[in-house]
Amino acid sequence: MSEESQNAPVEIQARKVTLWSTKNGKKAVIMSQAVTWGELQKEINKAGSFSIDGMLATESIRRSDLANIEAVLPETDFVIFFRAKEVKSGSLDRKGLFAAIKEFVGKDDARKQLFIIDGKNMTQLSTPVLQELYDKHIAKGPKSATASTPAAAPAKKPAASKPTPVPATPAPAQPTTSTTDNGVGQVVAITKEALEAQISDITSVKTVVADLLTRVVNPAVKSNLESFHASLETNLELLNGDFPEESDQEREEREAKLAEEEENARLAREADSLLKGFKK
Repeated sequence: MSEESQNAPVEIQARKVTLWSTKNGKKAVIMSQAVTWGELQKEINKAGSFSIDGMLATESIRRSDLANIEAVLPETDFVIFFRAKEVKSGSLDRKGLFAAIKEFVGKDDARKQLFIIDGKNMTQLSTPVLQELYDKHIAKGPKSATASTPAAAPAKKPAASKPTPVPATPAPAQPTTSTTDNGVGQVVAITKEALEAQISDITSVKTVVADLLTRVVNPAVKSNLESFHASLETNLELLNGDFPEESDQEREEREAKLAEEEENARLAREADSLLKGFKK
C-alpha cells in the first residue's frame, strides 16, 4: 500500500445525526459526513439552528462524552444529547455570561425582564451584576411563584324538580384513545364504526318518540316529547356534519405528527436514562 493511500482522509457516507437538548427538549436533525466531533461542531454552528454554546455533548452509540474535537464519531445514524455544563459561581467571563443569559431568556419576555435593572439591559450592566443575576436566576434555577387562590365556596344546589319521563338519550360514543407509553400527547379519534353506531341508536330512539307523539294526548307530555324529538334531530345533524371524511393528506399529516411525538418521547426517555447514569 502506498504512502498516499495510507494518509488519505477517511470518507464515510452521510448519516442522520439527531441533536437533542436535555435542557429544553429542542431537537434538530442534520445529514453529515463529519468524521470527528470538531468537524461536526463546525457544521452545527454553520447551520445556526441549534445552539451548543456552554453545553456538554454525549453520543448515543458508545454513550461517551465528546470532550475532544478529535473524537471519532459513529459511522451510522446516531443521537447527540446536549446538557448544560455545571458552572460554579464566578467562573464565567462576560462573553460566557452573555451566551448563558441569551440561551436562558430565548424569546421569553418575562425572563428578559429578570436581567433589566433601572431600565438597563444586560449589555449596559457591569460584569459583577451580571454574574449575580446569573447565579440568582440561572445557576440556582428560577423560583416558581405559586399564587394563593382562596377556595371557592360550594355552589348551592337548586331545588330539584320532578321531570316528566321521556325515553333515555343514547350515551355519546366514547372516543378511541391512543396514548404514547410515556404520557406525552394524546391522539383522539372517533372511529367510523362508533359514529355509525351512535347515529343508528339515535335514529332508533327518534322513531320511538315519533310513534309516541301520534298516541300521546296529555299536552305537557306531548310538549316534552316534541322538544326531545327536536333535540334528536339536532344531534343527528351535528353527527352527520361534524365528521367529514378524512383526506389522504390529512391522514398523512396526522400520522406524521404522531410519529414525531413518539420519536421525541423516545429521545426524552433515552436522555433521562443517560442523565441518571451520570448522576450515579
